Amino acid sequence: MYKICVGIDSIIINWLAGLLVSLILGHIVTRELVNCLKNKSNLPNLKSYSGELGVFEKIAYVLLFVNGYASFIGIWLGFKMIGRWTAGGAIGVPKICYTDKDGKEDDYKKRELTSAAINIYLIGNLMSLLFALVGAFIIGIKK
Repeated sequence: MYKICVGIDSIIINWLAGLLVSLILGHIVTRELVNCLKNKSNLPNLKSYSGELGVFEKIAYVLLFVNGYASFIGIWLGFKMIGRWTAGGAIGVPKICYTDKDGKEDDYKKRELTSAAINIYLIGNLMSLLFALVGAFIIGIKK
């Protein structure tokens, strides 16, 4: 394992370092990347509390990785995907209604925005997982 310190007293240091990398660095990098991608794709800026959820997810992911229960992360991600499924078949977005200058609904632009929102949602999830895994490696994963 890639532990920072070795010894009984260092367990706390490893936990603090792992959680700080996962939570602080992971949150900042993920937030900036997701916000940049949202701005670039011209998605509406809606308050979804995804950043707040991400903090709790990273804590849970680190704990699950460290204790050898990573398979439960897949179950959680499955529930998240089911919960974000809309009647129209889109994942991760509110119903997007996009109209052109004449007030007519633009299906192509609607699909484009929906696709961008889905991809940003998946990128955010992947970033949370990766930073939680890095934090878990710092702490030490049980076999």
